Amino acid sequence: MSRRHNSSLSIKGRHRVVVTGLGVICSLGDNKEVFWKNLLSGKDGYGRITLFDTSRFSRKIACEVKEFHPEVYLDKPVAGNTNRSIQFALIASKECIEDAGLQINDYYKHAAVVVGTNEGGMLSFENTLKHTSDKKSIRDLFHLQLFRIADIIFSYFSLQGPAITISTSCSSSLNAIGIGKDLITSGKVDVAIAGGSNTICQLNFSTFCAIRAMEKQECRPFDAERKGVILGEGAAFLVLEGLEHALKRKARIYAELVSYAIACDAYHLSIPHPEGRGAVSAMKKALEIAGLNIDEIDYINAHGTGTPPNDEMETKAIKRVFGRRSYDIPISSIKSMIGHCMGSAGAIGCLSTTLSVFHNVCPPTINYKNKDPVCNLDYIPNKSRSHTVRAALCNSFGGGGINTVCALKKWDQ
Repeated sequence: MSRRHNSSLSIKGRHRVVVTGLGVICSLGDNKEVFWKNLLSGKDGYGRITLFDTSRFSRKIACEVKEFHPEVYLDKPVAGNTNRSIQFALIASKECIEDAGLQINDYYKHAAVVVGTNEGGMLSFENTLKHTSDKKSIRDLFHLQLFRIADIIFSYFSLQGPAITISTSCSSSLNAIGIGKDLITSGKVDVAIAGGSNTICQLNFSTFCAIRAMEKQECRPFDAERKGVILGEGAAFLVLEGLEHALKRKARIYAELVSYAIACDAYHLSIPHPEGRGAVSAMKKALEIAGLNIDEIDYINAHGTGTPPNDEMETKAIKRVFGRRSYDIPISSIKSMIGHCMGSAGAIGCLSTTLSVFHNVCPPTINYKNKDPVCNLDYIPNKSRSHTVRAALCNSFGGGGINTVCALKKWDQ
């Protein structure tokens, strides 16, 4: 990249986008500081499921947000009239707005909110079916609609800009971040609050049990003995901002969001294309849009579900994109610690990747014990690693082969 390119506020007339605020809640913590500390220490969020009865299921473990009391974080009327997925979203979006130092005044009321989720309030729906005469359950049923998460964030902060909900399976929230970037790049808004929220529900849990894609005790991405996922839940939101406006208000800039790309396999409902056709296309396009070459990528936050076909596909795809360089790039799957958070997985991964770029530290892939002859790249086994990260990719691949990749770059004024 030329010096002129790095210092300009736009690229070919399109506004550059930076990350100025971060907020997260998941099984590893209820704010970004605790989350990041636990992530780097290799702590896992596993525990026995308490959200519903698992007696009829072969698996009992998930990465829940433990001992969650929404009234600790939200006003009692809000906490008492919203479901778990909305509560997670409000907590994470509130943190990212405060972290960015935004005052929601008349100007910032026109910020966009873009939310990714693939289940919304499904847990509430399931509870409603059990207690149809319960008024609170019926109120929860109203909040089942996917758009309600974005709607309530808008209402909570008295916003008036665009409100968009994305549902593309497990890549939902990374697509939401990409759409937020596009709204700023095109000049439609100057600020976007983008991310996703998801809760664990019986529907997904039973599905993963039925197709035997779930581990019993721990998730082991890229390990030769891996057998499946551990489900997780939570929310993550990022404040995205046009570079010019971030500089004007002297905002702290975590990283520049330089690109995102989407490609679909259209291969199978749940199994990815064996050679990673869509994943290869998405990674190549993300690099092309960002103007980055393969030698400039210093870290990849992998999709890394822990299922045999997904991890093999992702490894092959990385090798096809990066060639010999793929063996020198540190790669990790944070799903080994937080589980697969489904619709919010991409946003949590993007937040983690942003912190890696900002702090020059890469989280580990825990539970990695046995080398796989096919998955034979550098997966940062078991211990985090200090490493200069000039630019990084974040991968999020959804069911049906909806593959999304974003590229983040270190901000150097």
